[in-house]
Amino acid sequence: MKHLFFILIFPAYIFGQIPDETSQIKISYSMEYKKVPFKMKMFKKHLPTNLTEYHSKLGLRNEIELNTKIFGEEIINSTTMITSDQFSKSWIKTRTIVNDSLVEDQLIERIEPKEKKLNNIELGKSRKVILGYNCVSFSLEDDSTSTKGFLTFEINGRDEFKNHGLPLEFTTESKEENLVVITKAVKILVEPLDSSLFLF
Repeated sequence: MKHLFFILIFPAYIFGQIPDETSQIKISYSMEYKKVPFKMKMFKKHLPTNLTEYHSKLGLRNEIELNTKIFGEEIINSTTMITSDQFSKSWIKTRTIVNDSLVEDQLIERIEPKEKKLNNIELGKSRKVILGYNCVSFSLEDDSTSTKGFLTFEINGRDEFKNHGLPLEFTTESKEENLVVITKAVKILVEPLDSSLFLF
């Protein structure tokens, strides 16, 4: 009976996960800064509050954009990070515009290590449904941060989360600085795969 209950709660974990070879997952996250170091407090309201992630069998794409005004200067900063599993490479592209003038346009390419140091994830007993996806609590800790939240087995995770699922709500706390960030998925879309999103 216990096994039947588990299958009913987490059917995707038993029978297959998304995305598959022809699809990608687009996730919009919100970010809330519960605590920030003293040196950052002055700029807290200018920190990015939204993050967009694309997950596919080809890799991962993160997009963060900041549109703010600091000391009378209009600043637009966009950062795109791509990890290609196909080519074992990653890219970070940063573009900054100040008062309609381009002041930075940089692309950094790196070779991804074949073996990564991964930390152990502990799954908890708490469960909840987030945006229609069944989730279970988890915790993760390394030398610099501790993270607690909820992940779903129904969407493939990466790195430490590869055999567990994708985090949809989590709180990350820095051990070195007074920084606590709460990240929550606010929208999840399953889309046809666009391979161009996972390369520069």
